[in-house]
Amino acid sequence: MADERTWTYEQHIQALADELIALRNLLASLSEADWQRPTRCRWDPAHPWDVRALVAHINVSIGMLPAFAASLADLTPDRDRVSFFINDPRLVAPIVDEYAWKGIEQANPAQLRAAYDQVVESTISAAQSTPPTAVSATFFGPMTMAEFLPTRTLEAVVHGHDVSEAVGRPPHITPAARAVTVALLEDLLARRALLLYPYVMREDGARRPADLSDDLAFIEVATGRRPSSDRRFPILQ
Repeated sequence: MADERTWTYEQHIQALADELIALRNLLASLSEADWQRPTRCRWDPAHPWDVRALVAHINVSIGMLPAFAASLADLTPDRDRVSFFINDPRLVAPIVDEYAWKGIEQANPAQLRAAYDQVVESTISAAQSTPPTAVSATFFGPMTMAEFLPTRTLEAVVHGHDVSEAVGRPPHITPAARAVTVALLEDLLARRALLLYPYVMREDGARRPADLSDDLAFIEVATGRRPSSDRRFPILQ
């Protein structure tokens, strides 16, 4: 597979679409009991999201793309796909947690699944109909669609995998979406080294560890889903 950084915008759209559809197939196969299972996503350690709350979060997170396309503006981008994920989780996570729990107050699994199906269709349609250079405001600042779209692929991969893990299914991550996610996390690791490390330490601090050559292991460690003795991790929470 060619380096993700050389892909066309259309290839990025297809990567996101394939990943969203793979998760849709998984959600369609879940039992009522599966929807109640706890996940490893939590802000309050004593109150982990169940699959319902996680899917409610996914609906909001992926739904940010059609919302982006619906509110284009004449703005100067000041965020890219990497800097989008450089923020203080202590400020963001409580808001995300609140929205996830509110999302299931009056929604049963069938409604959450139907909402996800609609999000998939509107997201793919919005990406296909919006130029990559189009700009809109995001939670952290103005971005182009070409830069914002890979952030939704990472969200789909990481949280889709959280669903698989919670219900005891094998990973369903699609190859192209995995490549997008790994490349973005590698770039995030390098950017954080540039920001946080003294000059003489930046090269080592930017390098993906050799013991994390397996992509799934790297994704899980980088996002705090698997413990690591490497103090650089997690880089995304």
